[in-house]
Amino acid sequence: SNIDVLISKVQLAMSALLQCSYPPPVEVSQVVVERRKVPAKVLSAIYYGEICWILSEVTWVLLVPHVCLPAGALACAFIGSAAIITARVGGRDDVAQSFSLFFQFCWLLINLVWMLDEVLWDAPERSTPWNLTPIAAEKQDVRTTVEFLCAGAFCSLFVGFLCVILILCLCGNRRGIPSAKGMLIETGYLSTWALMDGLWAFGSTSWLALASALVTVVLIPFSSCAETDLGLRGLDRTDVVWVLWTVSNFLWIWTEQVADDSLNCRFLAAGVGVASLLVLLVSFNQMQVRNEAPTIGMCNDS
Repeated sequence: SNIDVLISKVQLAMSALLQCSYPPPVEVSQVVVERRKVPAKVLSAIYYGEICWILSEVTWVLLVPHVCLPAGALACAFIGSAAIITARVGGRDDVAQSFSLFFQFCWLLINLVWMLDEVLWDAPERSTPWNLTPIAAEKQDVRTTVEFLCAGAFCSLFVGFLCVILILCLCGNRRGIPSAKGMLIETGYLSTWALMDGLWAFGSTSWLALASALVTVVLIPFSSCAETDLGLRGLDRTDVVWVLWTVSNFLWIWTEQVADDSLNCRFLAAGVGVASLLVLLVSFNQMQVRNEAPTIGMCNDS
């Protein structure tokens, strides 16, 4: 009948109007991915920076200055460039990651100075078979001064991070600023690692440095679980890399502060570091997957 035809036309018109008024639904995870995805060149810079970083530390453990120094410099360059690019092209949701990369760069720079100080002027209690350090004549007073300054700088990074977290907590959930939770996820374990290095460099606080290393080992998987909101299912090989790397540093501290530069302990620390490096070399795909996976918001939206 004419009435049925009229009703049908009205329904079609209403349907068309609704389709014009409301865009098709978008999955929440897609929005999060789009906002949190790191540019490919930044991800590559981070990846190569971490490779150079671990290589630098492994060869530093083994006291091979001709490798650890250039590798450390390259790590600084890669991580520094990643921090600059992220800060320049990132949006408000990249603030936490930009801060994390800048924190890593500062930490690496201090680490490079400390490394240079040790391989130039410090003679180990037990030399390695290749006996490549010190490069220059041993200067205990200069080495001690530089080491003290590096220790203070490392600890300042940790204190500075705590101040940032405190400020964010005091600001509350203001729209458009990084959340304290996001900052803790991105940089929390890095801050305890910096504290570990600072306490280690002070020398007399080695047991606190070892404790900081253990705290870092716990924070690494915790941060990943919190970031992905998937619990233990959110862990992947990239987390294994950082855990092994931290364990290597724990053994390294033990070697220098407890085991009197035991070569067996030194080689064990280097071996764990090599294992970390090998896992990292086959983990770029995992880094890409983590980069593209949905994450919790790093910025306050309300």
